[in-house]
Amino acid sequence: MLFGDLVARIRSVPSVQELARQLAQRTYAPVRDCVEGRTGAMSRAEARGYVLAKAGPILRTELAALAGRTPHLTATLQQTVFQHASGRVVQSVLADIHREQVRRELRRAA
Repeated sequence: MLFGDLVARIRSVPSVQELARQLAQRTYAPVRDCVEGRTGAMSRAEARGYVLAKAGPILRTELAALAGRTPHLTATLQQTVFQHASGRVVQSVLADIHREQVRRELRRAA
């Protein structure tokens, strides 16, 4: 019975990738709101750095809340989750902003 409980507990623990996905999903809207309309004149690299800088505090706040709800999340795992989530949220925000810019340009051209 003890072994079965251990297996059940391990299966119920979310993976680092799942936690990173959750963290990115929870922080997407606040990060997007924070950088909305400010990256248009920036190069792709500048925009990426800007979004990453603005996302950091938002991600850290949400990660602290997540760590409080997830007892197995050690400091090392938190760092890994943070890195994966920051990459995801930056990529998502920049992709969405780029799509909107293209749509606006197409509307103007039409």
